[in-house]
Amino acid sequence: LHPTATTPPPLPPPHAGYINASLITCRPGETPAWAYIAAQGPLPATIPDFWRMTVQARSPALVQLTGWAEGGVPKCAPYLPPGVVGEGEVVEGEEASDGFSRAAWEGGAVVVLAGPALEVAPGVLRREVRVTVRAASSSTSSTSTTHTLAHLHVGAWPDHGVLPPSTLRAVSAALRAEVAASPHPAAPPLVHCSAGIGRTGTLLAVDIAARRLELAAGGEGE
Repeated sequence: LHPTATTPPPLPPPHAGYINASLITCRPGETPAWAYIAAQGPLPATIPDFWRMTVQARSPALVQLTGWAEGGVPKCAPYLPPGVVGEGEVVEGEEASDGFSRAAWEGGAVVVLAGPALEVAPGVLRREVRVTVRAASSSTSSTSTTHTLAHLHVGAWPDHGVLPPSTLRAVSAALRAEVAASPHPAAPPLVHCSAGIGRTGTLLAVDIAARRLELAAGGEGE
């Protein structure tokens, strides 16, 4: 899947350029408004820009619909600590003072702290993630931005396979709960599988259809 020149979310300078993701928005005038970022799972070399995208977009949640590997075939570069693989400095399994695991890329320009995983629904794991991105503001100084989001992981949905409807509904409900509780509820959550097409598109289609059905029935889309 190759997004067009207008659909990829922007990256902060000086990293502006192509990233394999698409910003999907609702029809003009639809209320409440909604948006998603549908993405390919990152490659080892694109992990830093993948995290920069979540910070730039202020994504309230990041939904992973694939395992790291399936049948011995890599499906997504491990972008969470420990055991991450990427360019620059990588710290595997280092514990932060509050119990979060830590990993860093590009000499500390991108730092990720990940909390322990908790099962919020059968087959759905949630962890809190804190991402800090450092950018040079001059030749001698830099500024940093820290963003906190939820990571929801469904690892039992195989490529070209079928997820039980109850689990699919649980993922959709967990995603909307994270968005509603976020300080940035209008920001787009990021959803990815391996290629960012089948499983990602299925979840988005289910979530959008559920929103519109609930609104048509007089609900609030929750």
